[in-house]
Amino acid sequence: MGAVAEAAGVARATLYRYFPSRELLLKGVSATVLEATATRLATADLESVPVTEGIARVARVIAAAGSKYWALRSTLMAEADYSGAVEQEIQNLIEALLRRGADDGTLRADLTVEEMMLVFGRLLQSLPELVGDHGTSGEHAAALVTSLFLHGAARPENAAE
Repeated sequence: MGAVAEAAGVARATLYRYFPSRELLLKGVSATVLEATATRLATADLESVPVTEGIARVARVIAAAGSKYWALRSTLMAEADYSGAVEQEIQNLIEALLRRGADDGTLRADLTVEEMMLVFGRLLQSLPELVGDHGTSGEHAAALVTSLFLHGAARPENAAE
């Protein structure tokens, strides 16, 4: 907590006034990350771009958040409550994008939206590690996740219509 207070340029007592424990500080950081992510996704115009570009935008937003907080990723993941309103908003935006891709034929018809959400979600969860632990740039990590997801979720070239 002392290092956090020093980095923030406030007295340790001031930090403890707002965050009486390490756990509450981490919950606050987690909430800030999720709110910023939801805001960036909401303003990314996911519904007005092609599905493939929307998927790339989602990956870039998540990579940006991950690169900023990668050192705290395991702690934040443990502290996060994915049942809250902000988390549901993020999930709804991504699910609508994937549903649109399934409906317009951009994405495979043999996968459910729920299956695609799970796979895409796991790929997105790898972004902080790619950026932080492996030194991959956020842009490259986002492009990698986008490519891996779209390659696996794209309709096969020779699929029957």
